[in-house]
Amino acid sequence: MRFTARGAAGPVALAVCALIAGAPVRAACLLGAGPTERPILLWRDKVRSMLLDAQFTALDALEAKSRDLSQRIEDGQQLRQAFMAGIGTSRTGRFPCAGSPSGDPERAALNRKMGDKVAEWMQAYPASRGARMAAALTVFEKGWIARGDAAVAKVPEEAWPVYKANVLAALQLLDAQDEATKQDPAWITERIDMAYLLEPRSAVERRLEQALARPTDYHGIYFVGANFYLPRWGGSDADVADFMQRILGPPPLTTEPYVVYARAGWSVSDPKMFVNHRVAWPAMKRGFEELLANYPHPWNVNNFAHFACLAGDWETVRNLTARIERPTTEAWQEVSYEDCQRAGQSRRGWGMLLPLAAILVLAILMLVRAAQLRRDVG
Repeated sequence: MRFTARGAAGPVALAVCALIAGAPVRAACLLGAGPTERPILLWRDKVRSMLLDAQFTALDALEAKSRDLSQRIEDGQQLRQAFMAGIGTSRTGRFPCAGSPSGDPERAALNRKMGDKVAEWMQAYPASRGARMAAALTVFEKGWIARGDAAVAKVPEEAWPVYKANVLAALQLLDAQDEATKQDPAWITERIDMAYLLEPRSAVERRLEQALARPTDYHGIYFVGANFYLPRWGGSDADVADFMQRILGPPPLTTEPYVVYARAGWSVSDPKMFVNHRVAWPAMKRGFEELLANYPHPWNVNNFAHFACLAGDWETVRNLTARIERPTTEAWQEVSYEDCQRAGQSRRGWGMLLPLAAILVLAILMLVRAAQLRRDVG
């Protein structure tokens, strides 16, 4: 069934997205690329440090605590997702961009250290669910290191056998786990996340449908689902939009559908996300408003403003930029904070047309920004 409810983007949003469509989306490349203000990456590094310091008892306690999906970190993300990010590595390969190359030595060295510590963890606590999950994730990362983060056409031919062998080995490690672990929504999410790299698309879709047949509040499954339907994996923007609508229902798939909708849309964002109707801005906006009501973290405020700018919601841009004392650089990749702030100040209301001069200024700013991004990744 094809849903027809779609979000509308203003005329200026169309112009903005058309201008910056050629600019690389680099947000994913920032993982592990220096200092970060993203709470989930700070938690990832904290969990990773616990692993490298062999704090296995503390890791098991944190893993058990994180199964309670009401446990959240500073920006409202689930502690469970932060824990899973920490016992994996910096998996940026889902998003082709100017990230690490095939066989990156620094990334490989970290992966080896983590793999050695996971082996110690499993030896000390053979029944540890966290250790067994970490074993699969570190093998999976080893495959991605061989592949690198480049687009498929740029992956070295000799990297593919290593990549496939390690992804298959990681899947086997997951499948060998006990039945109780296989009911864990984090296990289900990782299993699907790995599967669509090797298994037939129809088989992966069946796994996803089986998982969604039982509504869950684990956010990760919705991020993986939205990504599965992206054009780069054989889906389409319309498929993503249909999946996003399913989150909202009726009936909704989760107890906080609009927050999850906003976060899932965030996970599949690109400059044209509202123009191609991949995501509906009114629903995403409502999700951000609900999120900020409970978690007014600067990371959330900056990203809300960023997406409002892409959507051409200038009133929201003005309201949010007024709350931002210092822009969070990581949140402003497709467009800059300064460009969006200027655009917001030059426009009043959704229904008015921008003066020609303001349109020209915005166009120039966007073209300059796109050129800067191309130089950065070139």
